Amino acid sequence: MDEQQRIMDLLERFVKGQVTISEKEEVAKITANKPQWDEKLKMIQSLRKGFIEEEVANSRAFLQSLETQSLKEKLGDAISKVKQQIQYSIEELTKMFAPFPAYDQYAMQFAQRAASDVHLVLKAPENDMNCTSLTLNFSLTKPLQTDEEIEIVVEDNQSREKIAEEFESDTQHFEIDLSQSNLSPGRYYWKFMVEDAVVIGSFFIQKELMPS
Repeated sequence: MDEQQRIMDLLERFVKGQVTISEKEEVAKITANKPQWDEKLKMIQSLRKGFIEEEVANSRAFLQSLETQSLKEKLGDAISKVKQQIQYSIEELTKMFAPFPAYDQYAMQFAQRAASDVHLVLKAPENDMNCTSLTLNFSLTKPLQTDEEIEIVVEDNQSREKIAEEFESDTQHFEIDLSQSNLSPGRYYWKFMVEDAVVIGSFFIQKELMPS
């Protein structure tokens, strides 16, 4: 490497902050004694500054585009929610999400204590869950000692049946597809029934629309 190339490399490393203390002193002497190297240094600094500013501007533009996209998505979700709310009056939504007292009391008992063999072995969806997946999953930790079929029923908060499915007595895992009935927003109840035992729980469809 010739002397001029060495000095150019030194000046570039100086601008990037990649020089030692002794090299900084050398740069100071070179630029003080030789104006042409001082001009070279200023040019490199100017180019470096322009490059950094361009990179910063590009980064800011990229971040702003992400923020704009996120804002658009949030705005889209908000608009979608408003549109859905516009479909129903506050009175209608209040009615759709109102509890059915008899079922709610039963569901609370199930959440608090085990009242039968079915309660002891049944793993059911959490009460008052917002069912965003549109599926209800149940399982039994062990088979029930019965020859009777197991029935799972979904009702709205007016006790109107929406879905009813039957399963063999030796079934241990159950999945109810809620999308088959195109359920409106609101409060719903499931019933897990076998022989004389009935377990009841509640869930919501689009709970975010429930009036506060």
